[in-house]
Amino acid sequence: MTSAANSTAAAIAARRRQTRGKLTQLEKAITQLRRERGRLNVRAIAERAGVSATFCYENTNARALIQAAVADARHGVIKEPSRNTSASKPPGASAHSTPRRPSPAPRRPSSPSARGSVNSWASSETSNRQPPRTPPRPDAGLHR
Repeated sequence: MTSAANSTAAAIAARRRQTRGKLTQLEKAITQLRRERGRLNVRAIAERAGVSATFCYENTNARALIQAAVADARHGVIKEPSRNTSASKPPGASAHSTPRRPSPAPRRPSSPSARGSVNSWASSETSNRQPPRTPPRPDAGLHR
């Protein structure tokens, strides 16, 4: 291997170590913000972790971590750091099971047949409509 190849490999390894360190910092920041019930968004997490928001958006692992944390916060799911709590878990519960989110409220049907189509509204309104009547002019019957 040449010295250029060695330096390139060393630079790549250093960059990967830095990225792993930043991901670890992000995980710690998310955990801290959850404990403090702080606001979970990209800027707040990046600032707490000491990394750039650009890193959070461009690194796929960082983005996935933050998106999962923000989604959990929106749905009220609180994830505490994993501790050995096997005694408090119900029998048959997996160590990797996650709490279930509440199901969303049922929605009204939004099919076109349920609400009618816009084209049918427009055609029914215009087909029954007559042109507006204009009042007769006062001098219409007089000839000069």
